[in-house]
Amino acid sequence: MMDAKKQLSSLKDSPPQDSAEIRRRPGGRSARFHAAVIEATLAMMEAGEMPRVEEVARRAGVQKSSIYRRWETIGGLVFEAVGMKARLTMPLPDTGSCQDDLRTYLASMVAFHRSDFGRLVTRLIVDVPEAVRREFWRARLDAASILLKRGQARGEVAQGLDVRLATEMLIAPLYFRALVSAEEVVPELADTISGLVLSGAAS
Repeated sequence: MMDAKKQLSSLKDSPPQDSAEIRRRPGGRSARFHAAVIEATLAMMEAGEMPRVEEVARRAGVQKSSIYRRWETIGGLVFEAVGMKARLTMPLPDTGSCQDDLRTYLASMVAFHRSDFGRLVTRLIVDVPEAVRREFWRARLDAASILLKRGQARGEVAQGLDVRLATEMLIAPLYFRALVSAEEVVPELADTISGLVLSGAAS
């Protein structure tokens, strides 16, 4: 399996499949521009650097004005890059068991929060525009809700469960520690949180 960097590099020759990219004008040049900018942004973040438009443009070989036309703010660019990395490196598990799926998904989120990259992203969350922040949370919640809805379809999770509230209960403890209490996001949280939520959600 290709690693995330190789997969991002391959996107220079094919447009990404997210809905925003599909809505934009198709064409090789647009796809290569998008992939080059995203790759440069991620490279800076993975090195622990706060992305700056000037440096992203230099690394990607594009004009600053082109970046601003596409993303308007550096926060918008950063969180689109983060979303793409998440899709490539944190695919939703499908083990056939809701409990195992939740545990695996939360374990990947814990690993993210414990990484230098994840800590940098967490610091950036509070400073991005509200619309970008809202989209970031929506993507996290939508992904986790899929796991619970699969559990409902298999009879593992109560049909009357408030899925949105349950997904907030899954994710919120990690971000509370990262953003509010400054407590360590320890690996054991994946088992603890998934067990607590599923015990209240079981049919």
